[in-house]
Amino acid sequence: MDVKELVRKNKTLVEYKEKCINAYTELLNIGEELHKLEENDWIKLREKGVNDAINFFEESGFTTLSNDNKYVFTLFNTIIKYFYDGEDEMIMFPIEVQPNQIFDTVQIRHSSEYDSMLYWKYNIALNGNHVYKENYEDTFNNCDDLNELQKSYSKLNENIENYKNTIKNISNVKYIYSLYKQDIECDTFKELFENHIIG
Repeated sequence: MDVKELVRKNKTLVEYKEKCINAYTELLNIGEELHKLEENDWIKLREKGVNDAINFFEESGFTTLSNDNKYVFTLFNTIIKYFYDGEDEMIMFPIEVQPNQIFDTVQIRHSSEYDSMLYWKYNIALNGNHVYKENYEDTFNNCDDLNELQKSYSKLNENIENYKNTIKNISNVKYIYSLYKQDIECDTFKELFENHIIG
């Protein structure tokens, strides 16, 4: 290898390190923008989770008592306790049905068909080691494998485009009722309650 080739190779290496750092930074910024859009939905979904339960039980003849966002629905000797116990994207409502000894957790989340829109398409790794937001600048700067940097840069750009597309189409994301840590997907609270909680 002649000296010009060596200088060109080193220059290309430095350029790809900078490209990767800039692309990772852009991805983090776009991710933050997406997160803010989702936060607006989470507030509405928490309200929906409460209102759908109240409407369902009251239409079924239950009386409703509420205290500090905790709800108790009663009809004869059937008592159902329901309250919000989540955080941000974890929209969860523990539910208890007595005297039947049924305990579960209702979750409102996006339908699994939208996973590819809301998560990175590719994890970013250099030589098998994941790159994290806490260390991405050092990780890219310490990498001297041009091929790894080029692959990472390509994956970062695909993640960026995926998130940009998600932001444009965020209103299309469908949210469903489910049970925590289960693959159940229901369109309504009624369907979840009757078919999977007491069904």
